[in-house]
Amino acid sequence: MRTGADRRAILRSHRLDTAPRALQELFWRRYNQTSWRTRPPASLQDLLDTVAKDSRLQPAGPLDEIRVAWQRLVPSEFRESASVEGLSSGRLRVVADSAATRYVLGRQWGQALIDALNTAVGSEVIKRIDFRLGQQAKESASTQPPRSKIGRGGRGTRNKRP
Repeated sequence: MRTGADRRAILRSHRLDTAPRALQELFWRRYNQTSWRTRPPASLQDLLDTVAKDSRLQPAGPLDEIRVAWQRLVPSEFRESASVEGLSSGRLRVVADSAATRYVLGRQWGQALIDALNTAVGSEVIKRIDFRLGQQAKESASTQPPRSKIGRGGRGTRNKRP
């Protein structure tokens, strides 16, 4: 952004410092749209090198750090049954494979996990953990064995194999 002194100097160099305000506004519209002031990169390789260097300098996102910390902090019996899905507005979304896992991690370990994850990340990014029942992304439905239909009868039915 140009300061007032810079703008006055540019108007003076184009002999528009005493021109009416409407003429100065027209000048600025054209001046700001001129392409001669922007310089294209020297070559495509220079541009790619700059982008690659910038991406190497950026640390992994907080979600990656949270996923690593989650695997380290969650009790071992629940590591395979719950995984981090995403982070949005201070809410960590976790997919749990059963209601029991959701209950234990949410009710019994909830605040302790939030505090430990925030400590591991180094800032107060997580304010709440939202659990969702579902399959984890790394599993597919074909790898799970089919559920048995035995034991699903109503009152007064006999649950025997045919």
